[in-house]
Amino acid sequence: KGEFDSAAAYYERVLSTGRHDARVYFNLGNAHFRKNRVGLAILNYEKAKQLRPADSDIDANLAFANLSTVDKIPPRPGGFFEKLLWRFHTWQNTSTQAVAFLLLLYLLATAFLLWITLSGGLKALLGACVLVLFFFLVPLSGSLFYKMAQEDKIRSAVALASETKARNAPDGDQILFTVHEGAKFTLSRKVGPWYLAALDNGLTGWVSEEDLGLVEIFR
Repeated sequence: KGEFDSAAAYYERVLSTGRHDARVYFNLGNAHFRKNRVGLAILNYEKAKQLRPADSDIDANLAFANLSTVDKIPPRPGGFFEKLLWRFHTWQNTSTQAVAFLLLLYLLATAFLLWITLSGGLKALLGACVLVLFFFLVPLSGSLFYKMAQEDKIRSAVALASETKARNAPDGDQILFTVHEGAKFTLSRKVGPWYLAALDNGLTGWVSEEDLGLVEIFR
């Protein structure tokens, strides 16, 4: 009905009860985007993507919202295999990846035990299955444990202020660069109300937490 502010308020009320659902974040992002609040739209799309990394609708709306930002920040160039590994690494969230890891580990252990006990043509088939499962398990486990190790150390955020100034130090005098609403940062350190924040192109500076929305799901 075009009542986007009212819709956003109801979605926020749902989230305040602890019901963290990708559909709610997605629709909250839609409501903000229709009111031209690009930063809040991107923030909620990113949260939805955390819960459903493989959702094509979320990817499409996030990409469309990014086209509306002032700053077009290209990522640092990477090779084909680097991009392929990163796509594999971010394909699913940590919980889904952990379930897949346990399932593959169970199948691998079962196939290996059967391979030890059986003989003949079936043994050769089971041996091939063990190799295939091991081939998938190694990168999956590496990705999972890296993701778990980094979850509490590195966070991301979206600029919500019309202009966000990155400084040379917490509350520093020198402005290194300025970005606008919707720009995405990777955060690595916090000193008081200041974050050490990096853009996708590698530019780094200290940014006030007042200008940022953290891409976190507070459960």
